Amino acid sequence: MNKFYFFSLIFLFSLGANAQISWTGAGDGTSWNDAANWDAGVPTAADIADIGTNVTVTSDTPVAAVQVKITGQSTVVLDLDLTVGDGVTVEHAVTVGLNSTVTFGTPGGNRTVTFQPEATRQGIAVFGGSENAVINVAESTTLDFNVANNGVNLAGPGSMLTNDGTMNFTSGVNNAFKILSSVVNNGDINIGNVTGDAVGVGEGGDFVNNGTITVDKPNNDAVEVEGGSFTNNGTITATVKDDAGSGNNVIAVGTNEIAGTFINGADGTINGDAGAADNARAISVNELGNFINGGTITLSGGNDGSRFFNRGTTVNDVNGIIDLGDGRVNVNMGDFTNNGLLQTTRDGAGVTTGETATATNNAFIDYASTNNFAIGQGTTTDNGFSLNSGSKNFNNNCFDTLTLQSYEYFYEGNSLGMTNAAGELDVTDANFIDPDSVQITTTIPGVAFFIRNYCDEAILIDAVNNLETAALRVYPTVAAAGAPLSVDLTEITTAAADMVLTDFTGKVIRTQTLRGGEINRISGTQTPAGIYFLQVFAEGKVLTAKVVFR
Repeated sequence: MNKFYFFSLIFLFSLGANAQISWTGAGDGTSWNDAANWDAGVPTAADIADIGTNVTVTSDTPVAAVQVKITGQSTVVLDLDLTVGDGVTVEHAVTVGLNSTVTFGTPGGNRTVTFQPEATRQGIAVFGGSENAVINVAESTTLDFNVANNGVNLAGPGSMLTNDGTMNFTSGVNNAFKILSSVVNNGDINIGNVTGDAVGVGEGGDFVNNGTITVDKPNNDAVEVEGGSFTNNGTITATVKDDAGSGNNVIAVGTNEIAGTFINGADGTINGDAGAADNARAISVNELGNFINGGTITLSGGNDGSRFFNRGTTVNDVNGIIDLGDGRVNVNMGDFTNNGLLQTTRDGAGVTTGETATATNNAFIDYASTNNFAIGQGTTTDNGFSLNSGSKNFNNNCFDTLTLQSYEYFYEGNSLGMTNAAGELDVTDANFIDPDSVQITTTIPGVAFFIRNYCDEAILIDAVNNLETAALRVYPTVAAAGAPLSVDLTEITTAAADMVLTDFTGKVIRTQTLRGGEINRISGTQTPAGIYFLQVFAEGKVLTAKVVFR
């Protein structure tokens, strides 16, 4: 047989097996199943569908193609249930070309798109030359990635994916995301035990999570940032694989040669489980890595001595919370700064330092068994406050140093003001009801401690003898124990007034801030039967009433 003829037959067979069929819109202009809308009939599961014009393509029944190409600088909406790829043909499932846009589904449409290219190819691919390519996943749309080398591969500079729907990745995928451009997740991303990284952000990549990301035991890292940045304003819940080593992490940032930045924003939550392996780490910040936490991080599992491993730069920022469970931070080298709250139930200090490391505490630590911020050979500075100590003695002064990092403090829900640049809190005008000790809080949930032995000027009750006394209308004046009371402050012009309930010995039973200009209802006090005195301080006078609980 003529060799040219033989190879021609092979070539023609290949074309027939994977014919490229292009959209013309010459039929109804929108239906996938209208043959007149294509130049060679409706694409089948063995064909490549090329759409290169602005169009919304619809279908009432599920459709399939071996590949979908978005070309011609077009804007395409795929409002249909679609399966792309047969798992055998060596083609990427969906490719998006230069300055083109594809949107999967429409809000409320409840569409499902399934990706199953051959295992060495991509689920969604934007190549390096495809600048400004855009991928959108509409609300209520589900993308299922069953097979792929990279589920989503964004290599084109300036390209972007925005997810408002749900994206699912199974174990048939190597890396769920390989990002060299931009991703914004406002929806849900669920990643199973993929064989590589769940989310990989490389040079120039920028991943912003405003929704939820759940990762279950990937073979490598749940989030790896090398050369790009990741910002979490939503929730990340991730568990590393059972046989993980020190190179398998929930979050890994930077290397010794490549920079990377991870920011957990004020609304961000990270739940990181380093799993069952003794060597696994929850978070690793490497030499050129930068990690900033302004939200809440809860860690568990793995190597409790290095649950948070740092060789780069880590800042637990203002109001940031890092709960290490029963683990600690290993500042092997680099810098670790706590300007928020660092917690551990581990015996001993929550931070250990290597010889060249620097660890600084400017805010709060909450350790189970010690007030010592850090141990080790590195340089350690503690300008903060240990909640384990329980209280701060003001030594009869009106001000004292709490934490170097400035915070606003509260007593009974009322602001005491901010600490100054030296970390000092001035309580001169605090109007504390208890003359000995009061509990104060700050803007970090769970941070509460007592201050004691403050100056007389801070105590409201010491000024009672100098105040005009007037009757207070309270009803009922005889009530069952625990019954609610109504306090009439309709004639008070101040916005707020301090209430004190004492027993006949003068012991303070309850304090509360009331609203002036109205009748305040006080919930049941759960007090035993007896005689009590209710005082309200407002307008430079003290209003008093006797209440009997029986």
